[in-house]
Amino acid sequence: MKKIEYFYDNGERYIASIDNGFGGFFILIGRDAPKEWKFILPYSLQWDALHQDIYRTHHELSPCPSELISKLPTLPSIPEFTAIEWKDNFLPIDPMKMEDYPKLSALLNDQHETKTFFFVLEEDEYETNFGDGAYRYFEGEVYDSEEECESRKKSDKEALGLKRLASDVNIIRHYKKMSIVADGDELKPIDFIPQKYEDYSIQKIVQRIEEILGSNGKLGWGMPYRII
Repeated sequence: MKKIEYFYDNGERYIASIDNGFGGFFILIGRDAPKEWKFILPYSLQWDALHQDIYRTHHELSPCPSELISKLPTLPSIPEFTAIEWKDNFLPIDPMKMEDYPKLSALLNDQHETKTFFFVLEEDEYETNFGDGAYRYFEGEVYDSEEECESRKKSDKEALGLKRLASDVNIIRHYKKMSIVADGDELKPIDFIPQKYEDYSIQKIVQRIEEILGSNGKLGWGMPYRII
């Protein structure tokens, strides 16, 4: 038997959670009209936002009173589904054509068509603990060598230790890597595997690499967007 729980935001949004959300969510916008529940596929971005709110932060959604549940439309049958992979939320809709990234494409050709890059995701610790949930975003910091990335990681770890002693931690950095390969006339990612809470697209990183390579030295490896 499926476990069904109801939540609401004291306004016009109602959520039916199936098996703690892992069986999906139904969402209803407006209790009176329209009277239709929409199914939210597990591990989609909308699913993640709802799941964090209900089971982690309790920022907007709270248990729905029984007197309101009795007035809600009957839930439809739970559809058969295959949960998507988290990374599928961030894959490009259209192919990444090499002609759109001339500097990176030239670099790949020079290095026998494959190159590994290292990049940083930033997590706001305050937001994780007290806001809308845990999110790790790409803010433009990317490296073309493991040595530079490891150096950055080491200095960040030392600084983080000092901040913790002062109880003043805001941004936590997570270090990632991926390779890009030239396949015909397209660029394709290798080991592009965003994990839970990580919110970054392959195209955003590839575009940043192209910006750095085409900046004639004005943009350096490891430079975040906000320094520009």
